[in-house]
Amino acid sequence: MQSGDILQAIINSSSDAIVTGDSDGLIITWNPAAERIFGHSAETAIGKPLSILMPERFRAAHDARIARVVKTGKTKVVGQVLALTGFHASGREFPIELTLSTWEMDGERFFGGIIRDVTERAEMQSANDAIVCAYVDGRVIVWNAAAERILGYSAEEMTGASLTTFIPERFRTMHEAGIARVASGGDRHVIGKTVELSALHKDGQEMPIELSLSTWETGGERFFSGIIRDVTERKALMDNLSLSEERMRAVMDSATDAIICADEEGRIILCNPAAEAMLGYTAEKVMGQPLTLIIPKRYRKGHEAGIERIRNDGERHVIGHAVELQALHAKGHEFPIELSLGTWTSGGKRYLSGIIRDITLRKDAEAKIIVAPKRLTTRTVSLRHCRSSWPNTCPNRCMTRSSPVNAM
Repeated sequence: MQSGDILQAIINSSSDAIVTGDSDGLIITWNPAAERIFGHSAETAIGKPLSILMPERFRAAHDARIARVVKTGKTKVVGQVLALTGFHASGREFPIELTLSTWEMDGERFFGGIIRDVTERAEMQSANDAIVCAYVDGRVIVWNAAAERILGYSAEEMTGASLTTFIPERFRTMHEAGIARVASGGDRHVIGKTVELSALHKDGQEMPIELSLSTWETGGERFFSGIIRDVTERKALMDNLSLSEERMRAVMDSATDAIICADEEGRIILCNPAAEAMLGYTAEKVMGQPLTLIIPKRYRKGHEAGIERIRNDGERHVIGHAVELQALHAKGHEFPIELSLGTWTSGGKRYLSGIIRDITLRKDAEAKIIVAPKRLTTRTVSLRHCRSSWPNTCPNRCMTRSSPVNAM
């Protein structure tokens, strides 16, 4: 096989685009990887300007550089790896790395470029999650920018280092046993799953993480990769929410007033013990039921119209005020209540909450207060009548025979 044939075989089998151009900046060779990376067939690309490989905004500067190199034979970028933007035949831009070369032959200047699509690497480096890859023995081979930020170690520090570097000491034996088990084809119950673990930051502090682990083989060798997410903030939020929920439950459970919450459709989602006692339903019975369950039938249409108005952000004149209404007990009898209604939004949905107080005793007391003056007035009138008709016609016999008048 001739050396030219060997070179062509290498070019054709390369995973990087290998492109050459003449002194006019026109493409003269175009390998299969260039077809795959840029989307142009060799027939389409050959004879076209090299500038078709870059977005239009860069083309004028590119042409000027080509002309300058042809004229002077000098360039500062030859032999360097340049981070640039490529332009696909479909119109899509993507990140590339270019290694440029130039030479003269028969008095004419030529250009060559080895071009690598680094989209996956760019995505890996810009990822919010740490991406770590390792050999089967646990030595790190990939450590992205997010891993540097999350775990505090630079890629330079971690490349070739053991994965146990960022694993708390008490877990290291178990980790190494797991690596060995997977490497030998044993149980791989965590592969493909997301698990919650603790990682060790470079500063010595432990932090909660989520790990998604995968493994693959290439060239007869096994590798591991892990996507690591720092869940410190989420963990703190969940702990706070849990604490808040416990506090809320303690308040609701100890409240003497009924507390009921409902979704924007008016379905009950929460009911405290006081509500159970007051309304005669168990929490299990009312969950998911419409609020109309505890509203007398004659008021239900008005209630549903009010729910619809609140759901549509319309007039909410009762929100934040205490109003007197009638409630319907599970046994069918009505009783007077005082309702304080609130509303809030979560996840784009509106919810309602009501604090309900049974005011039966207060209403009874008010009724007695209203009746008492009437009874007093009636009694007073009766007494006056007695005095005016005494002693012969007093129907109440206010004066007895032992009175001084009778004794006269």
